[in-house]
Amino acid sequence: MVKKTSNSFWFFFVNINLSQFMLPFNISFLILKKNLILMDNICLDCGTILMGRVDKKFCNDQCRNNYHNKENREDSSFIRNINTILKKNRNILKRLTPTGKGKVKKQELVTLGFNFKYFTNLYKTKDNRLYYFVYEHGYIDLGNDYFALVINEKI
Repeated sequence: MVKKTSNSFWFFFVNINLSQFMLPFNISFLILKKNLILMDNICLDCGTILMGRVDKKFCNDQCRNNYHNKENREDSSFIRNINTILKKNRNILKRLTPTGKGKVKKQELVTLGFNFKYFTNLYKTKDNRLYYFVYEHGYIDLGNDYFALVINEKI
């Protein structure tokens, strides 16, 4: 439908059936002087028709949170699992180095559940020895199944 108003503005009213996109509702648009105004907008989470601001995307905070939680669910579970392992490794090293330095057998670390695959950074000394750090707590292999434990607050 096309109408001309008295002050020379043209506007078009467009009704779109969204059943072809597997959505059981229609959206109506009002196009006024090259600007697109969404008359009947739908909530991105639950699909209810929104009233109020033209740029409104969600009907309430719960729908907004649900939508964003669904978007980030896959990534966040992977990251959460790695962070859990890193926190556990840090807590083990922290418990074993109350004075800032220490020496421990590899078997004790393994018994406490330390995972050697996960660390946050590496430090290479001038004599090419490699320290593994889990945040500020580090360890280095001394050989004979012993590890030296250190704390570096500057990292």
